[in-house]
Amino acid sequence: MKFGGGVLPALGSGLLVVGVSSGAAAAPAADTNNLTDLEQVTVYSPRTEGSGTGGLALGGTTVTLADMQQFNRDTLDRAFVLASGTSVSLLGQRNETDIWIRGFDRWRVPLYQDGIPVYLPYDDRIDFARFSTIDLASIQISKGFASVIDGPGAMGGSVNLVTRLVSQPFEGEARYEDVFDSHASHAASIADVFLGTRQANWFLQGSASFNRQDHFRLSDDFAGGTLQPPGNRDRSFHQDYKINLKAGFEPSAGNDYSINYIDQRGRKDNTLPDSVIPTASLNTVRYWTWPAWNKKSLYWLSQNSWDDSGSYVKVRLYYDRFFNQLDSYDNIAYNTQNTPKSFNSTYYDKAGGASAELSETLAGGADTIRAAAHYRWDQHNETESTRNAPFATFYQQPWETAEESTSSVALENIYRPTKDWQVIAGMSYDVRHLIGDSEWVASGTKPPFGSSFAYPVADKHALNGELAAIYSYSETGSVHASYADRRRFPTLFEMYSTRFGTFINNPTLKPERSHYSQIGIDDTIFDTHVVVNVFYAKIANAITSVGVTPTVSESENVGSARHTGFEVELSRHLLTTLDGGVNFSYLARVELSGGAVQTDTPGQKLFAYLDWRPLPRLDIVSDLDMESRRWLQSYINNLVYYQGGSFTLVGLKAAYNPIDPLHIELGVTNLMDRNYVIEDGYNGRGREYFVNLRVSF
Repeated sequence: MKFGGGVLPALGSGLLVVGVSSGAAAAPAADTNNLTDLEQVTVYSPRTEGSGTGGLALGGTTVTLADMQQFNRDTLDRAFVLASGTSVSLLGQRNETDIWIRGFDRWRVPLYQDGIPVYLPYDDRIDFARFSTIDLASIQISKGFASVIDGPGAMGGSVNLVTRLVSQPFEGEARYEDVFDSHASHAASIADVFLGTRQANWFLQGSASFNRQDHFRLSDDFAGGTLQPPGNRDRSFHQDYKINLKAGFEPSAGNDYSINYIDQRGRKDNTLPDSVIPTASLNTVRYWTWPAWNKKSLYWLSQNSWDDSGSYVKVRLYYDRFFNQLDSYDNIAYNTQNTPKSFNSTYYDKAGGASAELSETLAGGADTIRAAAHYRWDQHNETESTRNAPFATFYQQPWETAEESTSSVALENIYRPTKDWQVIAGMSYDVRHLIGDSEWVASGTKPPFGSSFAYPVADKHALNGELAAIYSYSETGSVHASYADRRRFPTLFEMYSTRFGTFINNPTLKPERSHYSQIGIDDTIFDTHVVVNVFYAKIANAITSVGVTPTVSESENVGSARHTGFEVELSRHLLTTLDGGVNFSYLARVELSGGAVQTDTPGQKLFAYLDWRPLPRLDIVSDLDMESRRWLQSYINNLVYYQGGSFTLVGLKAAYNPIDPLHIELGVTNLMDRNYVIEDGYNGRGREYFVNLRVSF
């Protein structure tokens, strides 16, 4: 298996995963064989070729396709947590997963696909469980320091999904997986395929995935709640399709062009709170379902080089469409819509944008000057069918529109005083222009049933800076230190949404700001790969949901917060047929002013694995995921916070390679059937078994 910037034992920084011998069951994947700069975001490679940073030398991580296959991570949220410093949380009332990097969530950590921003207009509520991983060569995770060249908003880092590229004249892979619950009932099916051809100077490829879950079963230790009995989790169905098509032309070295199309279509139910709910609070329960969660992207990537020193110009163009249908009902039977809490809501969003990046290496090679310009236009359109009073006329509201544009210019210098040093300095200036946002105010039970009004609009500005140094002190080791001063604009959702009467809008929200410092070391010492990172982040004008009453909150720039912590990663060959590793993350989030509680992230997180190859074609992998307690907000009363319990999840997989094209895997997740909670009212999955068949050719 090949990782990031090197072959084992130089493992991906922040990710501890296993290597396999040439005859092992998990065959080397093609994910790192043919990577180009075209799909990647900024990387800073140290001189040490043995460094396992995968080019993300400033504390970042590269999770490869081989890693995702080794640990059976089929969706982005599950693959993401293989890295140190990361975690996920649930938004159970929306059946969504959110990602966190050292305490910074999806609104503060931009998501890219091949360097193209993945952003949902208005609320940017990306559901990371909707993204499959079959089409990915790797996931680039920048932690704390993300180059200003890559675009605005990266307060806490960034995540870039790098599309897998075909490397052979004919290449393919097909997989089918069945998942069974702890009582051996069929729970889910997953199928995906990758096909492509690479010729002398062009390539063509496509991938497709299908993921259907009928249910999941809760742990047998779960005793039941007001709306959820023990056993199978009610309303836990989802179904997702995704295709990713890519065609590329490479007339000469350093000159690359590709056109890309991604179409993903999903639908999902919404699990109900499984805790004990007082009778007086039952009217707050949301009986929701999503008949559609669809996203389409079309984008162009190009890079042209003009000298032998690495100078280039890179251009990206893209257009996105997002369609979302949310239906709400009166009761747990999901068969009536007779009250104002029931509705059919439709989002139809559009976005388009472009970026240009110029890099010029000056004579002598000591200096590289880079400049970038970004522009993005977003349009959010929404309508809703509902009633203004119980049993009143069911009518459709007129379409309302919110529109904005974001621009950014950036300049960066990479200075190499000697072959062992890199000094990086950069700055950027961002502008968010709010074109308009209209809102429907319902009133009365007769036409026109309400009126539309426009919110006040104002532009917002942000100045950002960065400074970093990397010193490669040996053939295997490097140290780094960095500082980033980054801002991110509030979403329209944070400023204007009343969230079904549970929030007060606040159009005066200001950009958040982070001052982020980190130091780290990456080396191989006595055949053990060692990575240590220490960080300190100070957040000013932090936007936080502040409870005004037990049922109403407001987003406010409440003051300041502090994130501190460290990560330690160790991995090595233990025996000829045994590899192992562990990563440990510590995070302390403190609200310095404003009175809010920092929720949804564990204070400590540990991931460990052992990979044993008792026979040339048999691979047995065990993994351990431990998370400490985290602060949670009560589902019933948003003025109440408490610490949820810690948990330990154990996984085990046996992979057999009877003949070279065929791989058979049997495994179990949550082996101990642990009952655990990571959001109030939403318990995790119980024990599950899976059978995986993969054919590579």
